[in-house]
Amino acid sequence: GVAAIYASGEARPIVTRSAAAHYLRPLKGSLMRAEGRAIKAGRHLCLARAELYDDEGRLCCTGDLELFYTD
Repeated sequence: GVAAIYASGEARPIVTRSAAAHYLRPLKGSLMRAEGRAIKAGRHLCLARAELYDDEGRLCCTGDLELFYTD
């Protein structure tokens, strides 16, 4: 969500229009790393992707989000 807020070049309020999570494997270890990025930001919608990694660097979960700019 944070990546989508700033993807248009300024801080813009958003709401989630749709979201899908894809669980690939269980998280192992005590730490995890999350990464998020805006794939495409338009005038009203933004497509974003989130990825969650375990402490060994293995991809455990991905999420695709469609976010709507409310301003």
